[in-house]
Amino acid sequence: MFDFLVAALLGLIEGLTEFIPVSSTAHLLVLTDLFKFAGPPGHVFEIFIQLGAILAVVVLYWSRLWKTAITLHSDPALCASTYYRHHSGAFRRGAVA
Repeated sequence: MFDFLVAALLGLIEGLTEFIPVSSTAHLLVLTDLFKFAGPPGHVFEIFIQLGAILAVVVLYWSRLWKTAITLHSDPALCASTYYRHHSGAFRRGAVA
């Protein structure tokens, strides 16, 4: 039962610190050591906690990510070749019109 409570607390801390500019992974590692939480071998617990945090970010920003993925190939301002052409030294020297 203690392991379940520690795992829930670690998941909560990971979730709360994911969206603020601090290292959520560092909090997870420090608290894991503080509570002497061994978890399964191979850092499986930490991997799944990180996967949950990544999925939360993807879910939160899904509409933005999807819109960017859809319009990336059709918007010349977002095209990599346009970006590099406009930011290259040749463009600034006037060699590229």
